[in-house]
Amino acid sequence: MNLAPLDEALMAMSALHNSLEPNENGQQDAIVPAAALRDFVDTHARLLFERKQSLGHPSATDLRSALQAMVSAQHAGPITDEMHAAWRNAGQLLNRCKEQSHE
Repeated sequence: MNLAPLDEALMAMSALHNSLEPNENGQQDAIVPAAALRDFVDTHARLLFERKQSLGHPSATDLRSALQAMVSAQHAGPITDEMHAAWRNAGQLLNRCKEQSHE
C-alpha cells in the first residue's frame, strides 16, 4: 500500500492549519492564504484519486483463492470447464496486478 498520498494529505492539512491568520473583523475567525488552500485542495483531489484507484486492485485473498482454484483444477483429472475458468480467473488477476505494478 502506497502511503505517500496519505502523508501528503496530512502535511497539507497541517500546513493549512498553521497558515491561518487571525482576523479581527468578527465575521470570520481566520484568513486562509490562497496558496495554502490551493495546496490542500490539490492534495485532497490526489488522495481521492488514489483511493478510487486502489478500490480496483485485487486483494491478496482474491489472488490466493484464484491460484488455489487453478492448482486444484490441475489435479482434478481431465481438463474441465471449471479448470479453464480457474486458469482464466487467475490469469486475469495476475494481469491486473502486473498492469497496476507498472503504473
